[in-house]
Amino acid sequence: MKHIIFTADDFGFTRGVNKGCITAITQGLVSELSCMVLSPGAKEASELAKEYNLTNIGLHLTLNDLNGTGRYLRNADYVTLLRKISDEDLETIIKKEFETFPKLFGTIPTHVSSHQDIHAHPRVMRVVADFAREYSLPVRRPAHTSAIGLIKDEISDAIQTYQRANVLETDAVFVKTSGSQDEVLREFYAFLDAQADGATVEWIIHPGEVDELLKGYSSLLKDRERDVAISTLESLSQELTHRGAKIISYEELHHQQGVLLSLD
Repeated sequence: MKHIIFTADDFGFTRGVNKGCITAITQGLVSELSCMVLSPGAKEASELAKEYNLTNIGLHLTLNDLNGTGRYLRNADYVTLLRKISDEDLETIIKKEFETFPKLFGTIPTHVSSHQDIHAHPRVMRVVADFAREYSLPVRRPAHTSAIGLIKDEISDAIQTYQRANVLETDAVFVKTSGSQDEVLREFYAFLDAQADGATVEWIIHPGEVDELLKGYSSLLKDRERDVAISTLESLSQELTHRGAKIISYEELHHQQGVLLSLD
């Protein structure tokens, strides 16, 4: 049996994104949400989590207080930021995000991920690994970090660093932000079929409804509505079962890994 953690990123970004995420997890197959806690929709996200009794919510690091600055960071901004920011200021913003999460949701996150996989950057990695180890938090496996100037060897180094920190992570990650619904599904099924039996993969989507605030910040617009449609597709559950796969949460992964460790 293969296991899939089906994660909706950017919860807390805008009201429209929140709507899409809620649909994806309450009416679709999404098993985890990953929240941007310093973004305009974060307070509403916490209220929605209470309303729908949602507990499978992780922290989606951005290194940016969007509520305070009003400036959305893009790829080039992260490259500049990570080159210039002091170690002290970097730790301060990461700590602020970690501390804001329980203030919003009343609990610690179920996992840690980040915008553009910035947690794979060596400077960010050291801080995140310490927090994750302290709170026994799974960290997303870095996968697509070329946007922040990292090369393949540096991505491998990041994975090994998190493994040495004994931080739980999946065996592989799939994310595709462009393309039609059929193209996304076709590529995901091929990716899933290539995984070994017993593997755990994370499938990342970015569901949302397009609103005016989102238009001002992000280039990812209609594809978010496509992701809502994918997550609620009636045939998806049957297709995954046919391919020998089951959707789980990070909590179930944590339990699964714990059982395996106890058997060693």
